[in-house]
Amino acid sequence: YIALLRENFRNERVPLEGDPVQGLQIMGLHETRSLDFKNVIFLSANEGILPSGKSTKTYIPFELQAEFLTTYRERDSTTAYLFYRLLQKAENVFILYNTEPDELGGGEKSRYILQLEAELRQSNPQASIEDMVFAVDPPANVEEQEIVIEKNEAIIEKLDKLLLNTEQGMSPSALNTYINCTLQYYFRYVAGLREQDDMEESLEASTIGSAVHYALEHIYKDRLDTPIQVEYLKAALADKARIEHLVKEELKARFDNESLSRGKNLLLYKVCVKLVEEFLKAQITNVETLDDSGAEMRVEMLEGRLAHTMNIRGKEITIQGKIDRIEKVDDIVQIADYKTSTKSVIPILNDDTWLALFADPKYSKTVQLLVYSWLYYRANGSVDVPIRSGIYWLRDAGFGLDTLRLDKTNDIIDTQTILLFEDKLKATMSELLDTTVPFTKIEDVERCVYCEFVKICGRD
Repeated sequence: YIALLRENFRNERVPLEGDPVQGLQIMGLHETRSLDFKNVIFLSANEGILPSGKSTKTYIPFELQAEFLTTYRERDSTTAYLFYRLLQKAENVFILYNTEPDELGGGEKSRYILQLEAELRQSNPQASIEDMVFAVDPPANVEEQEIVIEKNEAIIEKLDKLLLNTEQGMSPSALNTYINCTLQYYFRYVAGLREQDDMEESLEASTIGSAVHYALEHIYKDRLDTPIQVEYLKAALADKARIEHLVKEELKARFDNESLSRGKNLLLYKVCVKLVEEFLKAQITNVETLDDSGAEMRVEMLEGRLAHTMNIRGKEITIQGKIDRIEKVDDIVQIADYKTSTKSVIPILNDDTWLALFADPKYSKTVQLLVYSWLYYRANGSVDVPIRSGIYWLRDAGFGLDTLRLDKTNDIIDTQTILLFEDKLKATMSELLDTTVPFTKIEDVERCVYCEFVKICGRD
């Protein structure tokens, strides 16, 4: 709002009125014609302001202006005349200009100043020119205010509503928010603060992800709990009209057909279709490889929700997650998450990773994959089943399932790993419900760069 207000003020023209008997006269340049002053101060003597430049708000073509009206050339000539006329009998002249570039084109001194510097001494040897730079000291650093939110009865009650709610509970994204910054978790989930939802004019990353997820879900749901065959995948890939229809069906809640038929939205819509097609191509290659080895793939769940409760400080809290896909290759359960973002490294689950797992947000994907594995293990009756948990990077579909690994070769998440993760998860949830541990700002300011609450914390 302030930016719009300032922009509007820049276009305003205010008439200046002065009293001839008061000494200091504040005048526009055109008001000074035929008047002489002993001391003259020019303000805002920047190129583009003095003279005003070529900008003209008119629909009249330049040729017609030149023939019948006035153009910037005449205005520049008038301004130059008034400028030098005002210097005629002045003894002291102060010309001020802004050395810092801004929206008005500041930083470049007026051409009249350059002309005076080059020619004045030649015409008048007694003239003296002195350059001075006036700088304003930067504002003093304001000490960052500490924010500490103690867990009073009202906050504990709100946490209970969140965590004891079997339909909501603690999701992997909420857990990773808490790991990133406890105060960020408080603002988003306890206080319920949100950024204002802006009108979405072009497809954003989250919208692209939703459209691709929706299309893949409907393509595969016809083959749930049955072996995925190459012929089916090839038929799905060949039916481009259906892929386009599924993508549009998800997008129609936010965009009409017209907005998806041109410009940036059209390109991003085609990206969604392309991501689905590339994933199907990669799946065809994968299933063909499995067929050659005598193995098969079955999709057991799509966009399914798993939840489990655990007793923390005498309370039955819910941990839940929405899993994009659970498939079984022979006897191995593969839990997969689709991501349309650029492929990144999933850290190996070694001793260093375990130590920093619930302290460093760079392990957020590891936490998410372990939560999914743990949820499946508990939902499956805590039966010892070999599990792989990984990510399908849709921008690099040919890579296949990028799995979480215990070492360079082993990507089977066993019961021992799941139970170790459960212990660490319980410790973190116990800390969240501990009334003696407040919500505070994280010390690592690099975590605040993309936080929507950075201004509240004074770290913008």
